[in-house]
Amino acid sequence: EEGRECDCEDQSLVPIDALTYNPNGKSVLYTSGGSVFEMDAETTQTRRIADVELGGVRCMAVSYDAKRLAIGLADGTIAILDGESRESWTIASKWYAHRRAVNALAFSPDGSRLAISYTHSSEIRDAKTGNTLFRLDPWFDSDSVYVGIFSPDLSMVAHSTWAARVLWKIPEVGMHEE
Repeated sequence: EEGRECDCEDQSLVPIDALTYNPNGKSVLYTSGGSVFEMDAETTQTRRIADVELGGVRCMAVSYDAKRLAIGLADGTIAILDGESRESWTIASKWYAHRRAVNALAFSPDGSRLAISYTHSSEIRDAKTGNTLFRLDPWFDSDSVYVGIFSPDLSMVAHSTWAARVLWKIPEVGMHEE
């Protein structure tokens, strides 16, 4: 099947910072020019869902229930947007997570945890508070993590660095806050 151009109106010349599929597969969410957009996967019609004015967007992830969106920034900040109403998305929380750029994000299936990959390391955090629950040992400290992907249940994480591909099993110990 041929690709289709999206109906992006005034966004046609503004580059996309990050994009991700909605877990239901019916739309694509992306950031561009300080706003978050949702594009219908079938009709390609696009609507602005939030004006967030976040600079240096590197990546994003949508919770499985499609009610929250995590955005990772180049300065190590994470912003969580709440879209409970699906019409009006707002920044629910924002925290400085790390001194390095955020390269990849993934929500746990229940939305309670957020897996985060930075340059040189990865960790699992509480998605509401931002508290660190587990940190992967950065044995590759001199190498940058370019891509981090997490299994849907967050039991495994795969990293790709310049020199290696690493698969980690994440232990359950310490994963839940008391």
